[in-house]
Amino acid sequence: MGYGAATERASLMINQGVPWRKSGVVGANGNGSCMKAGPIGVTFARAEWETLRRVAVDQAFITHASSSCAGAAVAIASAARLALEPGSISIDRFLENISWMVRPVDAQVANKIEELKGWISLPIDQALPLVVQAGVACGDNTWANGAVISAGAVEAMLWALYAFLNNQNDYVGCVATAIEGGGDTDTTAAMAGSLCGAHVGLEGIPTAFTEKLNDKGEWKLEELLNLGNEVHSLILHNLPGYE
Repeated sequence: MGYGAATERASLMINQGVPWRKSGVVGANGNGSCMKAGPIGVTFARAEWETLRRVAVDQAFITHASSSCAGAAVAIASAARLALEPGSISIDRFLENISWMVRPVDAQVANKIEELKGWISLPIDQALPLVVQAGVACGDNTWANGAVISAGAVEAMLWALYAFLNNQNDYVGCVATAIEGGGDTDTTAAMAGSLCGAHVGLEGIPTAFTEKLNDKGEWKLEELLNLGNEVHSLILHNLPGYE
């Protein structure tokens, strides 16, 4: 576990006084841009879709100043918001709505999300190389000669969607599928888990997982939930454009 080079560099620049709108690494392709986008979809569940898109892009550009990274972040944020709807998800409509949100940011990434409709039903060993190829087409790097999901934003985003849509009501199965893609598993599992968590709610996550949740062994589930609620309240009261 750790942080990517783009996130480290951006953090150092901000610490040196560089404005956050200029701190992002130009041309970066890492998945740190979309790993942290899931909570945006939940927080802005009642906002205008354009507001959600703007926030997802802005938070991506703090560390990763590229359209593909921003597009992947918009995809995960949009997916998390859509995942809040109860009941079975229509896969085609779900991906079409996400693609529509991403298209103004990066049309190529939006096209790859549309293509995912044809891969969802494939087994992991067949879907994985298609996801890797899609990521490479959008500027991602490959790991292990393309045998695993790399730290590229588009690959990670597509694989997280694949894992969630194949395990909509099974949190453990969703995370396990994300991990089975190999490579940068902590990030893809975090993204997939955020989508499934949005869909099934806290009660749908096994207590064997939540009771072990902690921050450096100190803050446990209750403290982290309280922190999340406080941050959520601050955002709702202070962000212009929120309804």
